[in-house]
This record gives sequence, structure tokens and C-alpha cells, in this order.
Amino acid sequence: MNTGTVFEGLMLIGGLGIIFIVLNAVFLGILYFSQRKMNAVAKWPYVMGTVKTSTTEYRDSGEGGAYYPVVHYSYQVGGQPFEGYRIAPGGEVGGVGAGKVAARYPVGSHVKVFYNPQKPAEAFLEKKARGQVLMWVILVIVDFSLCVFAPLMWWLDK
Repeated sequence: MNTGTVFEGLMLIGGLGIIFIVLNAVFLGILYFSQRKMNAVAKWPYVMGTVKTSTTEYRDSGEGGAYYPVVHYSYQVGGQPFEGYRIAPGGEVGGVGAGKVAARYPVGSHVKVFYNPQKPAEAFLEKKARGQVLMWVILVIVDFSLCVFAPLMWWLDK
């Protein structure tokens, strides 16, 4: 095997390794900040609120789209009225389970609303982000690829 081919192979593997490391760092950052938010929300007090609307909406991202749950609820803190749309801390999660999430909150039902005591307008219906499990799965796949496939590709290229 000539030196140029080996060098090109190592450059390719090195480039893939850098991409995997960057993706790993991004996912770890998202997980870290989501976990911090969930830990804070776990300590927030709650009040009872009322679901005003509960549905799903289709959002097109240009390369396809997905349905997302949309729940609008009202609640009061210290006699002051507030309205919220956030279901859980972290990013919104859409897809096949959107209808199930919306169905958990029927219109007119009374729900626990966890609110930030420092900023009562910041509120969630759930303490945990449901999409976090998916993020962990993606992180494991990226790590597995980095640790197994990159060395394997290098070894096969020799």
C-alpha cells in the first residue's frame, strides 16, 4: 500500500473522529443543560391549573415535518393569572407520540402546573423531559461508532 493512500485513509478516519467528538460534545451539552433544568423544576412548587386547549399541530421543517403536542393551560399564582404552553423542560419533542401527549391533557381537566417561584410565568406540566432518553441513545450510538468503527476502519485500511 502506498504512503499517499495510508495518509488519505488516516485523514478520513481522523476527520470522522473529529466529527464524532463534536457531536458527542453537543449532545453532552444538551443533556447537561436539560438535566440542570429538570433538577430545578423538580424543586418548584405547583398549583392546579386548567387545560384550555389540547391538540397537535404539524410543523414542516423543509425536509419533512412532524406533529407536536400543543397544550394551552391557565393557572394562578398569588391571585395573579398566568397562561402557559410548555409541557416539559428541554426541547419540544414531536413525532408519533404527539397525539398521546396531547391526550393526557383533555380540555377542561385540572392539572398540576409546576412554576418557577422567581418567575411564575415560567411553568411546565411535567418535571421531566421525555426526549432525554432519545438523546442518551443517540449519544451511545455516537460513542460506540467513535470507539469501534473508527479503529476498525483504520485497521482494515492497513
